[in-house]
Amino acid sequence: AVSSNKLLGLYGQDIAVPSFGFPYAPQTYDLNDTIVIIVSHSGGTFAPLSCSNLLQSTTQNIFVVTSEYDTQIGKQLRAMDALDSNVDTLEQLFRSRIFSTEVGVRPAEPCSLTVVATHQLLTNLFEYISALILSNVRYRHVTSATMTEGDLPILERCNLENINALEELVGADRNGNLLNTNDVKDLAEKELRATGDLWADHVLENVKAYIMSFV
Repeated sequence: AVSSNKLLGLYGQDIAVPSFGFPYAPQTYDLNDTIVIIVSHSGGTFAPLSCSNLLQSTTQNIFVVTSEYDTQIGKQLRAMDALDSNVDTLEQLFRSRIFSTEVGVRPAEPCSLTVVATHQLLTNLFEYISALILSNVRYRHVTSATMTEGDLPILERCNLENINALEELVGADRNGNLLNTNDVKDLAEKELRATGDLWADHVLENVKAYIMSFV
């Protein structure tokens, strides 16, 4: 995963401006014929939209994960097939480069339900690609896959448990029905806060060690 702003810094101007701590440069980062998946909740913010236009000169394998079918990035990607003389009009309608979470119009990049929907969609894509690669020995060799057949059931179990966990967090099931008691939601909140405290202790471990050493 690469930030679209970092790609624009490298390729979007006459003088490359790589980000600090970013170990890539235009001479070492080859994007020719790369399979690109652009993730944008709104499908129209500046950086992802500019990347979808910029990368068309490098690769034709560009897809987008967004909130609905008709977005600015989606229009750009559909135009790629419209310019292909080998694709007839009917096929253009069904050949889609767009993966939609179907959460509706998003005027910005909100951290809300659309994030959960995007996570779910990307998980399903990953499961499908993994199953396809594992089905053929040649695919495994070409991709240098580290995924095993035993990993797929674990991933699917985590995927299903994630949906159950989301129901506990919001206090309603997947059909929109409210849970009968608040105990489940309260328990989930306590578990999350306890996990957050544990991570906070882990992050602050070095700081605490320095303070104790000074004391």
